[in-house]
Amino acid sequence: MFIDEMPWMDTPRSNFISGLEHFWNSWASWRDDIKLIVCGSATSWIINNLIKNRGGLHNRVTHKIPLKPFTLKECKEYFSARGFRLSEKQIAECYMVLGGVPFYLSKMDKGEGVAQNIDRLLFAEDGELHDEFQSLYNSLYKNALNHIKVVTALATKGKGLTRQEIIGLSKLPDNGKFSLMMEELESCGFIRSYTPFSTGRKNRGTDERQSPDTLFQLVDPFTLFHFQVMRKAGTRDAHFWSNNQNSNAFNAWSGLAFEKLCLNHEEQIRAALGVSGVSAEVFSWFSKAVETVDPKTGKKVKSRGAQIDMLIDRADKVINVCEMKFWSTLYSMSAKDEADIERRVSALRHETGTDKNVIVTLVTTKGLVRNEHSEGVQKVVVLEELFV
Repeated sequence: MFIDEMPWMDTPRSNFISGLEHFWNSWASWRDDIKLIVCGSATSWIINNLIKNRGGLHNRVTHKIPLKPFTLKECKEYFSARGFRLSEKQIAECYMVLGGVPFYLSKMDKGEGVAQNIDRLLFAEDGELHDEFQSLYNSLYKNALNHIKVVTALATKGKGLTRQEIIGLSKLPDNGKFSLMMEELESCGFIRSYTPFSTGRKNRGTDERQSPDTLFQLVDPFTLFHFQVMRKAGTRDAHFWSNNQNSNAFNAWSGLAFEKLCLNHEEQIRAALGVSGVSAEVFSWFSKAVETVDPKTGKKVKSRGAQIDMLIDRADKVINVCEMKFWSTLYSMSAKDEADIERRVSALRHETGTDKNVIVTLVTTKGLVRNEHSEGVQKVVVLEELFV
């Protein structure tokens, strides 16, 4: 027995769950020729009503199959099977817009370029995915407005927000329903929760969501594209994406989207570094600007804050500080890049007191030009290695 989209059978007055409990416990469970396979896009409903069921279906689940979006490798295999001739950079761009969702990828036309496809699907007024953002959240959650308020708040800050900051921006009440909503968004892969490195070491072994330091970060590529590009564009230009491939809007989005791509492929990055078998945790880290007094002038000086978007803290007493650059060619470090990296690493060492070996790692599309400013970069991971 195969039941698709079961969540939508569970209407307020249907008594669906109690009926399913009675059917299964009084008859079906006694038979060895019946297997009940439940699937649906509303992951949170399945988790809360079946997997975490405390009633008649408690402990009845025999197998769980979490179906995750395609990785870059799987996207490449999918496009190849459909006769596309896309470069790995072009596949990465598709992933950064549509995520690894097969349904979205199936809408791509191999007779069009990547930008053309994005225009046709998202920017054309009659595009199949033009209104998908609203439809997506409404299809997953019965009270989607509040979920949308949360991701709208998270879209304002790339590094993420604390629970109280989200509540402040979304104007939602701080209660159990809010906690459940955050769990639902995380279980569906829209957001992730993490503890920043400086406090993460103190809180390991505890429930991250209960820590006031925990940050919630938007990581779903499609949702990110909606806020960073479509919503900001506010245009009726059906060729907006094709016309803005070299714009500031594209560069701003691609930098942030590539960071999320890397976060979603941290296992591949660790493999490229040769440390797949080493226990490690992935953090972000940031410091706040502080005021100090210049001893020479006696004037107050405000220092710049520092932020590291991806930090791999390894059990072998090594930290990989990852700098991520989505670039069309080999990346050439500038004096500013060199100074920024040195400042961030110095701040990390000073504020966390870590005595681990810090290895600056560049994750980029093509590779690195070795010049007078690149000596501080000790490891380079290229896009090709994320397709493994």
